[in-house]
Amino acid sequence: MMTDQTESHDSGDGSTRSTFFLAGMIFLLLAVMVGGTYIYSRFITETTSRNPIELYASELSPTILLEMRAASTIAGPGFPNEMPDPGGLPKGKPLFISDEVAITNDDVESAGAFERDGMWSLEIHLTEAGAKKLTALSKRLLPDLSGYSPTRLAILIDGKLIGAPQVSSPITGRVGEVYLGDIDQAKAVRLAKGIVGAK
Repeated sequence: MMTDQTESHDSGDGSTRSTFFLAGMIFLLLAVMVGGTYIYSRFITETTSRNPIELYASELSPTILLEMRAASTIAGPGFPNEMPDPGGLPKGKPLFISDEVAITNDDVESAGAFERDGMWSLEIHLTEAGAKKLTALSKRLLPDLSGYSPTRLAILIDGKLIGAPQVSSPITGRVGEVYLGDIDQAKAVRLAKGIVGAK
């Protein structure tokens, strides 16, 4: 319906399409500024739970590996692992992952899955020590005085980069969200259980 309206009101000079394009670009820039790559994955700390369907506590050895590392859009020392950037434009643009692991399953106290707008996310509750590690890492990823930062927060599950959001301010708190994209409830629950080793 929006397309039909655009075509019927377009004077032929493309001004309407330009307006929609400009508005879209402004929205995208604002999204990046306030917290990350919303299309693929994000880690946003909150003070309250999102009410997952069930929160699974750490029990046995994890069966799914969770890692958070620094990443960079620029190749260099300490960033030897090249992977396609899941949120990069153009799609598949390389991202270079640090060889230093900042957060692992050991830093997770509990995890659950929840749904928002038909899409599933993980809710991760970090230990107190894990939260401090993430805060320290996030401070290293902040933009410089010019506002430029090549660094991102890489979130990996079983060695696969599922997202690498920008960090615009220090990440604090112990409850975070990892957006999983287009998967179903069963897989989201399986990931949550696997990360903490729940039965």
